[in-house]
Amino acid sequence: MIAAAPLRADQIKYAQDLSLALNPTGRTVSFEVPLKDGDIGLGDITIQITADDQILLEKAGFLRRVAPIAGQVVSDAIAALGDDAGFIGIEKFNQTGVDVRFDSGLQELRIALSADQRPAGDLSMGRRMVQSPSANLVLPETVSGYLNVIAGVDQFWGTDAATVSQSGDTFGGRLELDSALRIGGVVVENRGVYDGPVDANICPVEATCVYGHMAGLKRQSSRVIYDMPAAELRLQAGDTDAVAVPLQRSTEVLGIALEKSARKLNPAEDISSAGSGSFRLDSNASVDVMVNGAVVQRLQLRPGNYNLRDLPLTTGANVIELTITTEGGDRQHLKFTSYSDQKLLAPGRSEWAFAAGVPSYLFDNQRTYGEELLATGYGRYGLSDGITANADLQGDADVIMGGAGVDFETPFGIFGLHGAVSASAAGTDGAVNFEWSLANFSGLTSDLKESLHFDAEYRGTNFHTPGEFLNGADGILFAEYNYWLRLNASYTVPVTPDITATLSARYQFGDSDRTNYSPFTLTGDRYGADLTLSAAVGESANASLLVGYSNELYERNLAESIEKDPEFRMALRFNVRPDDATSISSGYDTLGQQAHISAYRGGSSGIDHWDTSVDVQNRTFEKTASVNAAAGYRGNRIDLRLSHYADADGVSFGGFDGTTTRQRTSLRAGTAIAFAGGKFAIGAPVRGGAFAIVAPHESIANKDIMVGAPGNERAAANAWGNALVTDIPAYMPGSMPVDVDDLPLGYSLGSGAFDTFAPYKAGYAIEVGSAYSVSVYGTLMAADGQPVSLLTGTAYPAGNPGRRVNLFTNAEGKFGAEGMAPGRWIVEMAGDNGAAKYVIDVPQDSNGLVKAGTLHPTQDASGGTSQ
Repeated sequence: MIAAAPLRADQIKYAQDLSLALNPTGRTVSFEVPLKDGDIGLGDITIQITADDQILLEKAGFLRRVAPIAGQVVSDAIAALGDDAGFIGIEKFNQTGVDVRFDSGLQELRIALSADQRPAGDLSMGRRMVQSPSANLVLPETVSGYLNVIAGVDQFWGTDAATVSQSGDTFGGRLELDSALRIGGVVVENRGVYDGPVDANICPVEATCVYGHMAGLKRQSSRVIYDMPAAELRLQAGDTDAVAVPLQRSTEVLGIALEKSARKLNPAEDISSAGSGSFRLDSNASVDVMVNGAVVQRLQLRPGNYNLRDLPLTTGANVIELTITTEGGDRQHLKFTSYSDQKLLAPGRSEWAFAAGVPSYLFDNQRTYGEELLATGYGRYGLSDGITANADLQGDADVIMGGAGVDFETPFGIFGLHGAVSASAAGTDGAVNFEWSLANFSGLTSDLKESLHFDAEYRGTNFHTPGEFLNGADGILFAEYNYWLRLNASYTVPVTPDITATLSARYQFGDSDRTNYSPFTLTGDRYGADLTLSAAVGESANASLLVGYSNELYERNLAESIEKDPEFRMALRFNVRPDDATSISSGYDTLGQQAHISAYRGGSSGIDHWDTSVDVQNRTFEKTASVNAAAGYRGNRIDLRLSHYADADGVSFGGFDGTTTRQRTSLRAGTAIAFAGGKFAIGAPVRGGAFAIVAPHESIANKDIMVGAPGNERAAANAWGNALVTDIPAYMPGSMPVDVDDLPLGYSLGSGAFDTFAPYKAGYAIEVGSAYSVSVYGTLMAADGQPVSLLTGTAYPAGNPGRRVNLFTNAEGKFGAEGMAPGRWIVEMAGDNGAAKYVIDVPQDSNGLVKAGTLHPTQDASGGTSQ
């Protein structure tokens, strides 16, 4: 073997001498290069390199790319530079103090701005970032609607028939009807019921029912709704929803209501106040943003002034920390505290509502109206990140009430103060509500786990709210606990890593001089104080122990309510979750010797879902007990629920010596009939803000379609008909994955999911599959007989060049194309010698995968054959 002598650099000879010039062509060349701010791409701009290597930048393009990151002074200085046919020499930018350099190796421009040359930047930490609707949204139908039908029967056992029916029956049927019709942007809603001779409703435990049940068809609600989501406004006419704020009475009215509510019409956006902070960087740096010890975002930032916005804060105190690491390795820590609460609105955001009409209520399940007019309204406005103001006004023929208040953030927590004044025949008087919340703070411990809450409410004896005359009008009488001052306080602190202690106290000062609207009024002071210790017991259970002193015990039979003497109490509660589908809770309280146990088990939230529940309560102090059990099934076309309720008197904690007073067994079956566009479906009752009918295309008409993710199927189309998806959210992005059983080989479903951003009660008509579901594969040959290698092209139906399918070839000229349909298709492949055209004839009965074979270019794409 002969060893080769080392080769020296001066011995290397090139076929052509190397040039160090940027532009060796001898003429000016133009091309696009990327412009970068550090590692951040700003976009492409056009540059020119002259024959003598002078670099020129397109002025308009450069200014357009730089303006978002440069201050106004810098932008104005660049705009003032003179140009030659729209181009400026790169050296002229030094006159404005802007450092611009061209990297010939990477073929890119780089710009460097100091902190003073940049505007203050807002950095959103994602808390208020709303997921944008998909670019491939399915559009709702102009006309759509549904009718929920829930039929059932009720049987009372061992019960005096006179207590459940004026006709003396103990067995009866029931039919509930709930409909919505959407035409354009207008929604018409109706709800009614046919009640049989038996009252299907159980009187609330804490109330006395004095209405007499009658059989018949009863209308419960009728209204028209028009939403203006861009303005976050909802207009209602008819039986409107109640609108109210604290100290106001919440009353439904027959009339009109106009409401501005982002929570209803833009629920994905959080309009509550978010934390903020500012900092400055003089050099490139990485910034770790931590909230309460957790890193929420890591940023790579250029020099500049930055404002942190939309921090993901929890209710109460939040510690925000910034760890800034420069490119040189220097580290800096910034720390500040911010408070958050849902009562605080973001600056400039508002919520308000107004309603006017006659008061309404349900009497024996039938909508009933008062005779006096009532108007109500309120408004809330975020003055700053830490201050939200509110005002309200309400009135009827008897009472006029108005109020104002403010919620504000301080270093000591969130405070709220609201006052109101009323004028009525009883006189003029006022009320004041005060709240103080301090959550997630560090007091006795070093962890942010302590919380403190205090609220107080004063009501003058002659202070009244409009609509009080409706108390008891529905025939369901609840006790009134009149008071002139109510105090409530609680403090929670972690004692150990596993045990939490809560101290709480309450005192309600009775007001015996207040005018009463209910025949059941309790007087005297009510008070209590207790200590609760809570702890985890293993991985799937927790327990709590309460000890205290209280007289807060209320009889169920209001006619027998008497003043209760205070007593020491002890309560023990357990909550267990053996698995994700099961929960069990139980407890015992010595105050009144009350005990309860309840359990629930349910599977997934999709179709073919079962759930069961049972709840047993024992109230020894009034010698009563009750049991409520239910089992339900949610199917693809129907909902079923069987329930049983029973209560008894003469029951104590130690035994059963009484008799059963009420027993009711109920069976309910619910379904829905829906239409959207020209499609119909029958499915489970519609419960969501919108719905969709999913049907197969005729090419897969005999295939079953499943809508939803595996294990959480939401609906199915099968031999029984189209699928009805009943749980689409309104004004939020949604997605419906679809899967088809035994899909033909090569059949193209596209993305396999349908995206929605549904208006209120909108209906969708969705077709799975299409005529454009054929996948074609083959080989393309050039005119010289060589494969058409590594080229991209398009295919389109003959006579419809607007519908194109992209395709590309590999090194052997093989191609595959999805989304084609039966008929003649033209393939265009761009090449150095112009576009070559091919013809593919897809047979009319094709479904799935089609082999095109070897194709050759044709001169007559409209009629020639290429196979």
